[in-house]
Amino acid sequence: MTTLDPNRTHFVIPAALVADTTELLAEPGREGFEGSVLWIGRVVGETTVHVTRAYRPEQLAHATAAGLAVTLTEDGLTALIISLTDGEIVLARLHTHGNDDVNHSAVDDANLVVAHPGALSVVVPFFAATGIHLTHCGVHVLAADHKWRRLTAVETHERVEIR
Repeated sequence: MTTLDPNRTHFVIPAALVADTTELLAEPGREGFEGSVLWIGRVVGETTVHVTRAYRPEQLAHATAAGLAVTLTEDGLTALIISLTDGEIVLARLHTHGNDDVNHSAVDDANLVVAHPGALSVVVPFFAATGIHLTHCGVHVLAADHKWRRLTAVETHERVEIR
């Protein structure tokens, strides 16, 4: 199994892929629902990974008295696994919140789609209607102790490169 260093992994993401991800996330948001997209890619060096594609798995959006949530279906998870080619891994999960709160909720913390240390979880505000600007997102990394830690703006700038 590939291991990412939660303290040093550098993510390289094509700008066109960020634009595609924005549209995939904004689509359910226009209906008032959260959306989720996965960034898939490869490890290319000791501390560098390249995101090569955005993947929106089959998912169910929920609106309850407790708030909004989005979960993958079993078929969606199966299709995701089948879609992975040799050497590909899920590097990040991005999902939207309807407001400017980009912290992880208890539901976000319990999400098991990305469960390996070093993976990212990016919370995009306002259903991605204003785009994905990492300075406005909550960028969280899964630490070695399997707890999510929000990166500071400086850490995000140092560790996530969009080009």
